[in-house]
Amino acid sequence: MCLFFLTQRFAHFWEQRKLGHLYIERNERGNDNLQILSVSIHTGVSDGALDEDALGKFVKRSENKSTYKHVYSGDLIFNMMRAWQGAIGVAKNEGMISPAYISAIPNDEVYPLFMDYALRRDSTISEINNLSYGVTDFRKRLYWDSFIKVKCAVPSIEEQKKIYCVLKRLDTLITLHQREIEYIQK
Repeated sequence: MCLFFLTQRFAHFWEQRKLGHLYIERNERGNDNLQILSVSIHTGVSDGALDEDALGKFVKRSENKSTYKHVYSGDLIFNMMRAWQGAIGVAKNEGMISPAYISAIPNDEVYPLFMDYALRRDSTISEINNLSYGVTDFRKRLYWDSFIKVKCAVPSIEEQKKIYCVLKRLDTLITLHQREIEYIQK
C-alpha cells in the first residue's frame, strides 16, 4: 500500500524500462526434492508449499512433476493466466513452479525485492492487463512475448534497495498493528 503512494509520487522521475530489458526467461526443469511454490493475486509468491488446511480447500497437483520448473530466490514468477489480476511476484526461496507459470531471471539493474513491490503497482498491473490477450477476460493470458513489452518505472539500484528497506519496515509495522487489532477484537 505504501509503495503505491511513494511510486505514484516519484515514478515520473524514474526511467521507464521494458521488462524484456531487465529479465530473461528461465526454463529449467525442477526436481522432486524442491517444494512447490505458487503465486497469488493477493500475496505474490508463496514462501513454500501451500498448506491445504490454511487454504480451506483440496489442491490437486500432478503426480508427474517432470514438467515443473526450477526457480531460485530472486526470480520473477507470474501465473500467465492470472497476471492481469496481479498474480506476479518474486521468489524468496528456491523451489519449483507449475508449468503454467513463467519465471524470469533478473539482470543486475534491478533489486528483486524492490521489483516484488514495483510489479504489483496498479499502473503496472493495468499495463499487464492491456498486454494480456484471450477471447474473454476469463481466458486472458500474459505470454512471454507480451511480458517483455511491459514498461515499469525503475530507479537506480541504490534507490531500489533504500525504498525496499523502508517499505519492508512499513509492512512489518502494518502487520503488527493488524495483529494487535485482531487480538483486541478477540
